[in-house]
Amino acid sequence: MRFYRSLLVIIALVTFCTVFGSTVLYSDSNSTPGSAGKMQYGEIHVVEGVHLNQTTSTNWAGYQLAAGPLAYNSVQGTWIVPAVAASSTNTASATWTGIGGGCIDLPNCTATEATLIQAGTDQDYTGGRANYYAWWEALPAPSVPLSGAIISSGKNYDVRPGDLITVTITASPKVLWTIKIEDVRSGVPHWTFTTSVPYVEPGLTAEWIEESPLSAGTGGAGQLALSNFRRVRFSRLEVDRVPPKLTSKNKIIMTNGSGKVLARPSLPGSNGFAVCWGSGTCI
Repeated sequence: MRFYRSLLVIIALVTFCTVFGSTVLYSDSNSTPGSAGKMQYGEIHVVEGVHLNQTTSTNWAGYQLAAGPLAYNSVQGTWIVPAVAASSTNTASATWTGIGGGCIDLPNCTATEATLIQAGTDQDYTGGRANYYAWWEALPAPSVPLSGAIISSGKNYDVRPGDLITVTITASPKVLWTIKIEDVRSGVPHWTFTTSVPYVEPGLTAEWIEESPLSAGTGGAGQLALSNFRRVRFSRLEVDRVPPKLTSKNKIIMTNGSGKVLARPSLPGSNGFAVCWGSGTCI
């Protein structure tokens, strides 16, 4: 385990220089959906001893695979954007797939990977209205909504509930990653976004996650209440271009840190799994 910790520290430092030294520039001028501010996604926050023999987190629910260094080179996931319930307060939720940021030793999770490259959709209720958009992120750089690039085609990458989203992230070579997000609306291809980013990522973990993200605004960063997204199903899963062999040991349950379940995944099936809002049974 000491080897892993040393490796992760080195990789995190190199990644910081790589991402922030890149010539790809981004603006936040169009990336503030709603009044809660810019959303920030991150590595798993683990809660110990809440549910016996299960990994619990205050910000992740879903499934994750773990392996040795340089294990994972690509990941893919598909889902239908859920419609979030109205709320009297600001809420946030994010659906994504990515490589990194997870537990190296599930289900104990005594060590986590410090780097993470990911892409997905947000389903928030902020400023008295529902907000939906797509984004990508390579920690420690901030998240990038698709409308927020300075170097941009000007294309409208709008997202609506019911859209079919597919995210594919691949490395070729290991320090150059390609992120592809596809949106299909009513059975018709609506838009496709592709970008490449230099990033040092050891590929220790791969995941498909429903997250409770942070909101970074003028008042600082804080975790909003989780949006009631009801149910999201992840399908067409791939890791290194083949379907993953998920078991219940790969499951992550989201709690409030005191044992109350906020979101939980179903058992894995041959075509994926679901994540459900709340503490009820998920199928």
